[in-house]
Amino acid sequence: MNTLEFNELNFLQQIVSFSESSKSIHTPFSENDLIFLQNAFTTPGVHAIRVKDIQTGRILIKQLLDALRWYHDVGYLALNDVIPCLHATNIMNHFSYPINSIELSRFFTEDFFYDFLWIETTQELLNQVWLPLFEQRIAHLHIDHIIPVIIVSYER
Repeated sequence: MNTLEFNELNFLQQIVSFSESSKSIHTPFSENDLIFLQNAFTTPGVHAIRVKDIQTGRILIKQLLDALRWYHDVGYLALNDVIPCLHATNIMNHFSYPINSIELSRFFTEDFFYDFLWIETTQELLNQVWLPLFEQRIAHLHIDHIIPVIIVSYER
C-alpha cells in the first residue's frame, strides 16, 4: 500500500462516496481519511466527490494522483477548461462535433486508453444532451469495472 503525502491545503470540506458509503473529509487529512481516499482512487468503479469549486477539486485529484504514482494515462471530461490540467488529458479534445451515439462509439473504440477518469459535473456539462449516452457507453463497455471513474461535483 502506498503512503499518501499531501501539502497543506485549505479544503473547506470534501464529501466522498465510495462503495455506497459517504464520508465528510476535512483538512488536514487524518490517516483514516487518506486510506478512504486511496481506496476510492485505486478501486475500479464509479465514485463521487463534492468539493467547493473546480480549482479545489483539481488540486485534490492532482495531489492524490501524484502521491499514488499509479496511473499513466489520466483523462478527465470538462467543458469549461479555463484552468487546464497539465498532468491529464481533457477527453473533449478527442470528440468531433456533433457529439452523438456514433461519435461516442468511435471515441471509445479508437481513442479511449485511459487508466483513470474523472468527470467534472458542472451545470454546463449536465445540460449536454449527449451526457447520458456517454454514461451509457461507460456502463455498456464496463469501463467502470476496469478503472476508477470519479464524478466531481461542486457546491452551488
